[in-house]
Amino acid sequence: MDQLHSDSTSITFHGGYEDANGDKKRGKVTLIIARGHNKDHRPDLKQLVFDLTVTSDGAVPIHYKDYDGNRTDDTTHIENWDTLKRTKRKS
Repeated sequence: MDQLHSDSTSITFHGGYEDANGDKKRGKVTLIIARGHNKDHRPDLKQLVFDLTVTSDGAVPIHYKDYDGNRTDDTTHIENWDTLKRTKRKS
């Protein structure tokens, strides 16, 4: 865990998805499927954002986080870094 690589991607959706609105369902808050800066350059589609961090020596997954579709990468870095720092201290 000396070096980590993190990358995010957007997953696009077709349709309404009225229940994916941030409300609490079955005890958990749902993600918001929303329009955002789509990495496929498809502003006509809604999306979710997925972020994965892996080790540089073997691509072992260390951290995964999903975000509302209108979340930009620059707003996820500090949150991910803080989580990874806590993870590294425990190992």
